Amino acid sequence: MRQHRFTKEKLQESLAKSRSLGQLLVHLGLKPVGGNYAQIKKIFS
Repeated sequence: MRQHRFTKEKLQESLAKSRSLGQLLVHLGLKPVGGNYAQIKKIFS
């Protein structure tokens, strides 16, 4: 399994700042496109 480019702390910080999944992706330094949405959803499921 591939390592994420962000830490658990960075994810928690970004979650607190984000109001949508798209904003979360931007805060994590990812482009808000299809594959990235799927990967973030996979982390939370």
